[in-house]
Amino acid sequence: MQRNVLHVLHVNGFKTGPRTGVCLSFQTLTQLCMGLGLFILWMAYSPAAMAQSQQISTTQTLSFASLLAKAQQQDPEQQRLSHLGQAQQADALSQTGWLNPKVKVGVGGLPTDSFALDQDMMTNLSVGIMQPFNRGDSAEIAKQRSDIAQLQTVQQLSLRRLMLQQQLGQLWVEWVYRSKLDQLLQRQKQLLSQRVRDAKRNYELGRAEAEALAASELALSQTKQLQLSNAQMKAQIWAQLSQFVPHLAAQDSADMTLSYPDWQQLTLRLVDLPESVDEQLATLMPLWQQHPMLGQSAEQIALAQNQVAMAQTALDPQFAVELMYANRQAKTMSGERAPDLMSVALTMDMPLFDQTRQDQGVVSAKAKLAAAKAQRDLIGRQVQAQLQSALSQRQYLQLRLKQFHQQLLRDSQAQRRAIARGYEADRNTLMELIQAELAFNQQQQAALRLTADLALQQNQLAYLLGFDLDRASLAPRHAQEARDEAHAE
Repeated sequence: MQRNVLHVLHVNGFKTGPRTGVCLSFQTLTQLCMGLGLFILWMAYSPAAMAQSQQISTTQTLSFASLLAKAQQQDPEQQRLSHLGQAQQADALSQTGWLNPKVKVGVGGLPTDSFALDQDMMTNLSVGIMQPFNRGDSAEIAKQRSDIAQLQTVQQLSLRRLMLQQQLGQLWVEWVYRSKLDQLLQRQKQLLSQRVRDAKRNYELGRAEAEALAASELALSQTKQLQLSNAQMKAQIWAQLSQFVPHLAAQDSADMTLSYPDWQQLTLRLVDLPESVDEQLATLMPLWQQHPMLGQSAEQIALAQNQVAMAQTALDPQFAVELMYANRQAKTMSGERAPDLMSVALTMDMPLFDQTRQDQGVVSAKAKLAAAKAQRDLIGRQVQAQLQSALSQRQYLQLRLKQFHQQLLRDSQAQRRAIARGYEADRNTLMELIQAELAFNQQQQAALRLTADLALQQNQLAYLLGFDLDRASLAPRHAQEARDEAHAE
C-alpha cells in the first residue's frame, strides 16, 4: 500500500511519505511540547474547566445520614427553641437582683401665707431614698427557675432532634421502598406486555379466547396505573423531604442511595433481648425512661414546684429601709440657723388579707403541679405503649420475613426455575412461564413491603429509645447529668 501512495504532506514540520513515515525536527518537537504544555495549563485553570471540576467534585450520593445532618443544621424549630430558652432564662435571672431604690424629694411645713422657706423652723427641703428588699427567698427561687429553664431547653432540643430524625426517617424509608418498587413494577409491566403479545398471537391463531386477551390487557392497564400511583407517592414524599431540606428539590433524586437507615447501635442493643415483649420492656426500661419527652415532663414538674415555692413567698412580708434628710433655712429664736434633720425608717407590708390573693395563688400553683404530674404519668404510659407496640411489630415482621426468605421466595423461585426448564423442553407454554415470573414478582413485592415495614419499626424504636444517628450516641441524657452541666456553665 505504501508503494501506491505518491503524494507527500508537509504540515508544520511534519513530513510523511511512503517510505520515511514521519520525520520530526528537534525545533519542531520543542515548539510542540511548549504548545501542548500551554494548552494543558489553559484547560486546567480556565473558568469553564474549574467550574466543571468543581461540579464533578460536589456531585456525591445523598445518604440518609448526610440528609439528616443537613436537616439538623437548617432546622428553624431548634433555633426557635434555643431563643425561647434564652428568653425564659433571662426573664428568670431578671428577678434575682435587688429591686430598684426609690427616691423622694419634697417640701414640708411650708406656710401658706407667704410660701417662704426661711419663715418657720418647721419648713424643710427633704430628700430621701428607700431600698426595698426581695420578698422572702424569691431571688433564690428565681435563680432556680433559671436553671430549670436551661435544663428544659436541653430536653426540648433533644426531643426536637429525635422527632426530626423520626419524621425524616419515615419519609426516607418510604422513598427507598417506592424507588425499589419501581423496578419490580417495571419488570411486571414487561412480563404483562409479553403476555399480551402472546395472547394476541394465540387469539389470532384461534388457540385462545377473547377473554384471555382482555384479562391480559386489563392486568397490564392495572400495572400502569400502579406505576402512576407509585410515581405520585414519590413526588409527594419528595415534596415533604424538601420541607426539612429547602434546597433538596433542586437535586437529582437519582443521587440518593437506595438503602434504609443503618441503626448499628440500636441493632447491637436489641440483639440479645429476651423473646417475651414484657421482658424486653423491663430490659430496655433504663433507656426509654430517659427519653427527652419524659425528661421534659420532669422539668415541667420542677418548674411547677418552683412556682409553688414562689407563690408561698407572697405570704412573707417585704421589708424596705428608708433614709430621709431635711434641710431647714429658718432661724431659731436665738438667731442661729435651725439644724438640719435626718430620719431612718424600716417599712414592711403585712399580708393580712391573704384569703383572696396569696392563698389562691398557692392553690393555683399546686393545681398546676398536680396537672404536670398527671401529664408525666400520661406521657410515660404513651411511651411505654408505643414501645411495646414497636417491639411486638418488629418481632412479628422478623418472623414473617424469615418465612418469606426460607419458604415463600425459595418455593416460588424453585417453581419458576422448574417451569423455565419445562419451557425449554417444550413441556410448558410461554403463558405458564410468564405466570410463574409474575408470581415470583408478586412475592418480591410483598417481601419488599415487609422489609420497609421493619425499617419503619426500627426507626420508631430509635425514636422511643433515644438513639441519635447524627451524634452516633444516645440523644437523651440523665437529668442529673444535664443539671450538672448546666451548673458547670
